[in-house]
Amino acid sequence: PGVRRLNLSSLYNVTKEFADNLFYCLDDVEELYLSEMDELDDESVEIISTCCSKLQRLDVSECPLIGDAGVSQL
Repeated sequence: PGVRRLNLSSLYNVTKEFADNLFYCLDDVEELYLSEMDELDDESVEIISTCCSKLQRLDVSECPLIGDAGVSQL
């Protein structure tokens, strides 16, 4: 089994490109905490919804570039 819980909240040096590429590897993740990650956007949420099929909990609070369009993809 792969990673089931991952907390990247408040990590300011994580770029959108790095995070988006990481999401492709998280097919077993059930909990993903990404609050206060300023570079994540609606496209990032789309990647999460496609790649993380076992996801049960997602925290994207305080991510200013994620809007209603991104959240509606979940």
